[in-house]
Amino acid sequence: EENDIAYTVFQLIDANFIKGNINTPGRNNKVVANIYDITWAGHDLLNSIRPQPVWNAVKQNAANLGIKSIRGLASLAGNIVNAVATNPDVINQIITNIK
Repeated sequence: EENDIAYTVFQLIDANFIKGNINTPGRNNKVVANIYDITWAGHDLLNSIRPQPVWNAVKQNAANLGIKSIRGLASLAGNIVNAVATNPDVINQIITNIK
């Protein structure tokens, strides 16, 4: 829905993940969003969830925990990446695959 998209864009701007603005509806009741750029925080979020297994884990855990905010998803993604990065078995598997 258009309202869902506008709300999400507003939240991304408010959370400083993207730079832009939302114009309030005019006569035609249409919301116009102007997105200018992605911020460093936005890049960090995308990079933390880019691997498909991480994104799948974030989605599943967010659903189980009832997390629906962008900041909550970003925090959860960071926690999952940290858990993977500090797990000796995962690190050994990555090193083995590199060799």
